[in-house]
Amino acid sequence: MYAQNFAKSEMTLEEVSDDENPNKKQCCRPTIEDPVRVIHRGKSPFGHQVTKSFQCPHCTNMSAMMVHIPKFQIVERNGDVHAEYLVVVGLGHVTFGVWRRFSQFQRLAEKIMSSGNKDDEEDQYRMSKFSWQCLRRRKRLFRCLDKDYLALKCFLLERFLHDLLFECDSPSVITDYLGVAIDTAGVW
Repeated sequence: MYAQNFAKSEMTLEEVSDDENPNKKQCCRPTIEDPVRVIHRGKSPFGHQVTKSFQCPHCTNMSAMMVHIPKFQIVERNGDVHAEYLVVVGLGHVTFGVWRRFSQFQRLAEKIMSSGNKDDEEDQYRMSKFSWQCLRRRKRLFRCLDKDYLALKCFLLERFLHDLLFECDSPSVITDYLGVAIDTAGVW
């Protein structure tokens, strides 16, 4: 059922008037004027999901977070052809997926790489940084849309997110990256 839902998933956009959306020009979501054409959609042959539990700082209840990158796609948007990766996240009983480009993963990695560089303490994100370096070593010099290469890159990105999930103290590192707001009163 899980695979069937993603295979049949489509995004439809309804037109919103400028009166209802004053920040229309600043929004990063695709609009009706921004058509997306999927050229190829492939599955990651290597991937699997991992889960970690976090304790809520307010009520001390446990909540699980699951991360998985099961698919990649090659899309064309406004004449630009690029790859996107489906990041599936489960927060408690809610599971959702968002498509992310490599550059968005790169911004997250830069944030992680700049943290914890003090010599006197052990680096919190040591394995995440190692996974990112493994991915960087396999990265092609120029944009490559080869399907086998994208499947491998999908696996390496998933490995990076898995290590990040296991090393982070709170789910906010990943939820902030995905643009998901969790009401924790700023404690996490």
